Amino acid sequence: MHEMSLVRSLLRQVNEIAAQEQAVGEVVKVHVSIGPLSGVEPLLVRSAYEQLAAPAGLGQAELTIEECPLLAVCRDCGASIQIENFDFRCPACDSAAIQVTSGDAFRLLSLTLRDRCPEPKAGKTVSDTCCAKPAKGEFLVKGTRHCFPADPNSPEASR
Repeated sequence: MHEMSLVRSLLRQVNEIAAQEQAVGEVVKVHVSIGPLSGVEPLLVRSAYEQLAAPAGLGQAELTIEECPLLAVCRDCGASIQIENFDFRCPACDSAAIQVTSGDAFRLLSLTLRDRCPEPKAGKTVSDTCCAKPAKGEFLVKGTRHCFPADPNSPEASR
């Protein structure tokens, strides 16, 4: 089950990104997308995440999996299409010259991080303004498809 190693790498990257965000504390949510051609099973990813998140210090972080559709463009007529039942023919012109544009990857889309709340002053309480907020931007998992090399410039990333 290669999902275990993929989730280990995903959790390592989540921790790296969270460490880069110096103003924030714990990771609250990890949002990933999995396409039908990624070679990754969503149920196995969830199971691996449940087993590995706590040892990685992310036991409280919720995993949200978005199963994205398989999208393509016809190279003959230019039609944008959603591939159904793995039928790689253009419904507009019946061409098999299809280029997949989405749905062939396992990606880290975003993290939600909780601000570190300041200690309340004597007689005061910390309000709910110290709540979860999205991290800056969306983060694409390093590497290609469903590979998570530790360094995007490593030889593994160029495979």
